[in-house]
Amino acid sequence: MFTPYWLTATTLGDMGLWQLCVDTPFGSQCVSIVNADMEGWFKLVQAISCLGLIMSIAAVTFGVVYIRRQGRQMLMVAGICSICAGVLVLMGVVIFGGRSESLGLGSYFGWSFYLEAVGGCLLCMAGGLHLGGLNTDSGSLPI
Repeated sequence: MFTPYWLTATTLGDMGLWQLCVDTPFGSQCVSIVNADMEGWFKLVQAISCLGLIMSIAAVTFGVVYIRRQGRQMLMVAGICSICAGVLVLMGVVIFGGRSESLGLGSYFGWSFYLEAVGGCLLCMAGGLHLGGLNTDSGSLPI
C-alpha cells in the first residue's frame, strides 16, 4: 500500500497511492502526492485502502484477544473484520485498476498493485476460516 510501485510507466517512472517517483539520470526522485490535486477516484482509493488497513489491524487485534481469552465472540469479530478488510482492499484494487488509464501515463501495473490484490484475497480467506472456526464444538484452539 505504501510503496510507489502500483503503476510503472516506461517513460516516466513509478507511481503509488502516496508517491510519484521520476527516473532521472541521477537516480529516482520521489515526491509525495498526498496533497496533490488528484482526481476524486484516486482519493477514494487512498481512503478505502486506509480503512482496509485499519480493519486488518482490528482483525489481528481481535484474533490475539481470542487466542489469549478463548472467547467465541472475539473469533467472530476477528473474522468479520478480516472479511471487511479484504473487501475494502479489493474494492480499492478494482477501482484503481479500472480508472488508472485516466492518469494518462502509458503504464502497466507494478508488483505492489498485485501484492495488494493478493493481500485482499488472503484477508477474505482468513476471515472465512475464522468464521468457519465457530462451527467447532468447543470454539477453542486445537492445541
